[in-house]
Amino acid sequence: MTSDTLYILRDALIAQRDSPCLIAIPRSLLDQVETRLTVLKARYKETGSKEIMEEHESIVAVLEEIKELRADIIWNAVRFCDESFACDAEVGNFTEREKEIFEPLCRLSMKLRGMDI
Repeated sequence: MTSDTLYILRDALIAQRDSPCLIAIPRSLLDQVETRLTVLKARYKETGSKEIMEEHESIVAVLEEIKELRADIIWNAVRFCDESFACDAEVGNFTEREKEIFEPLCRLSMKLRGMDI
């Protein structure tokens, strides 16, 4: 039986795939996914069920695909950073880790192009 968590995560993947910008991924969804993965891992250790392992692998695969899509969007945003770059809405949808990566990359990208920062 596939969980609601996987369906919700797949919906987020489809929304991200359909959007040229980052979509907001609520922290609550990430917490729900983390909890579900922990539960599945524990159940698999108890039962060795192939079905449980398949759901775990499916969730991880969807997470990886979302991560790759978001990384591409962030990289493209960095590539096109300039003095007039305004991405407040976009940055608002970054996870904390994505912000930590994006901001220094954007500054470095501008510096490499000889722009004052």
